[in-house]
Amino acid sequence: MLMQINYEAMEIWETIDPGTNVKRSQDRQAMGALMRSVPKEMWGTLGAKKTVKEAWETVQVMRIGADRVKEVTAQNLLTEFENIKFKEGESVEDFGMRITNLVANL
Repeated sequence: MLMQINYEAMEIWETIDPGTNVKRSQDRQAMGALMRSVPKEMWGTLGAKKTVKEAWETVQVMRIGADRVKEVTAQNLLTEFENIKFKEGESVEDFGMRITNLVANL
């Protein structure tokens, strides 16, 4: 959403629109903005794309995967939190610390 707003403000959102003929300079301007907004680890993958539209779609696919991983992790942590109980010989402080860690991770 933030990238779309920025692209619209820079008047280059049409570089993402599949039905639009885009000038190479606009495409490169949009690619530069995209590259500035992603981690350096993604630069190699995105820089190899011919157009910013291809790079944008790659980011979307990566983001969907990351969101799914976050959801699964959150579900597992929530289940662990719901089933938490004292371990034999565990102190109240240790139990409290386990709950605090679960909540922080969740």
